Amino acid sequence: MEERAMRTLSRTATGVVAAALALVPGSAAAANGAVDDDEPNVRCGWTIIEDVYLTGDLNCPSGDGLVVDAAGVTVHLNGYTISGTRAGTDDAGAPLQVGIRVLAPDVVVRGGTLRGFDAGVLVDPAGDAEADPAPSVEVESAHLIDDGYGVAAVVAGSATVEHSTFREGGYAGAAIEGGAVALDRSSVEGAALLALNGGRVLLDRTLVRGGGSGSAITCSQAFVTVDRSVVSRYDVGANLFQCRGSDVRRSLFLGNTFHIQTERIPDEVVTVSCTAFIGGGPAPDLPHGDCEPPEE
Repeated sequence: MEERAMRTLSRTATGVVAAALALVPGSAAAANGAVDDDEPNVRCGWTIIEDVYLTGDLNCPSGDGLVVDAAGVTVHLNGYTISGTRAGTDDAGAPLQVGIRVLAPDVVVRGGTLRGFDAGVLVDPAGDAEADPAPSVEVESAHLIDDGYGVAAVVAGSATVEHSTFREGGYAGAAIEGGAVALDRSSVEGAALLALNGGRVLLDRTLVRGGGSGSAITCSQAFVTVDRSVVSRYDVGANLFQCRGSDVRRSLFLGNTFHIQTERIPDEVVTVSCTAFIGGGPAPDLPHGDCEPPEE
């Protein structure tokens, strides 16, 4: 599984064919594609370089939903849905369908649904680990449903997700080859986080619920932090197999067959503090540190 995920996300997509349009209400670009309310004012594959406010659902049978290629852009989903068809991957393992592909820093995606994509949101620095500034996104008050990965970041890309929900898909967040993903004050039904090959993931103040199979968190040669979160009813709550660094604090693991599994490797650091393990399997045999007062 981990090897396939690396093939899927580590190669950045090329050859995006899109019209570079500035889409804001009342602008010339929006007027050229004038539509009535509840009809989409954007088209699949368009590149966005200014703030955009969706006016209807957007159904994409192939290719990306939207590509954001300018710093500071906000995509206001306005309660509407951008949907795909889970096309899979190309011969090199890159996702064929991305709901919103982020190529620029300080992008915001807010208030709607991304459904049925190979990656709902993908932060993609075009393979440049030295990109300055690196592309980044904040996903706020969104629903990510039936996506292969809800929000993913590769190489130098980063993503923060707040007040959002994930269900019916693969991992809610994935950080590969140096990417970083944080889930904050959100809800996950299914797998929560995947960190591979130098990726960094954070689960903060988030409820993660499973159906009794798989792992909520998977880490290999990467870094994981779990803080003030609940991980409930999985085969494995956190699979830290050869994880380079993990910190679990102020959290609750509830009813998991195995709460935490780890295989120690040289220089690996695993810390657990102020965390309860209730029901399911026994508490993991790991050093437990003292509780720290919650941060404001």
